[in-house]
Amino acid sequence: MFDTFKNRLEIEGKLWSVTALRISAARSTEPIGSDLPVIKDVLGHPLIPGSSFKGALRSRLESFLRGILGSDRHLVANPAVEAEWSITASEMKQLKKVHTNDAQLTAEILEKTDLVSHLFGSPWVASKFQIRDLTVLPDYWFGQYQERDGVAIERDTETAADGKLYDFQVVPEGTPFEFKAIVENATEWELGLLMVGLHQFETEQIPLG
Repeated sequence: MFDTFKNRLEIEGKLWSVTALRISAARSTEPIGSDLPVIKDVLGHPLIPGSSFKGALRSRLESFLRGILGSDRHLVANPAVEAEWSITASEMKQLKKVHTNDAQLTAEILEKTDLVSHLFGSPWVASKFQIRDLTVLPDYWFGQYQERDGVAIERDTETAADGKLYDFQVVPEGTPFEFKAIVENATEWELGLLMVGLHQFETEQIPLG
């Protein structure tokens, strides 16, 4: 939704897990190994998908703004429910009928877009904020995955189900990951909103996994 390059901010840092971390991959089909492994890169090292980090950050910011501004979808939308988007698909069709000029249509879309979607994007607005997958720092990683046991619980009896033992994999606490993000063409208030969200990670307020 922008045709002029105005600014670019690169953000780098390290994210340390303060508890055991688990972001699940698909159930393993290997004859030997964990039933439920964590997601890994091609080298077998753990990683945090950029989409997982971005989703957790966006959700926290939406919660903050909803507490301040209320549930008006034009201010704070719910990307998981189309009826609660700032601009629904049917509304977008109507806007295209009314505004045949692309510049006018763009201006109208931006005016009706909720605050968080200005930065994180929506079906109609390009995201200004991109996060690379967070990879583990190689100097701190030597394959120290942890295996933990679990058991399925029968809903009716609330007791352990027979033959339903399983194990799952976690990344130990204190594991560092490399964080890299890029923000392009952001306004001052959008950068301020992003800093509020990143500060929540600094103060260990946003869970992952």
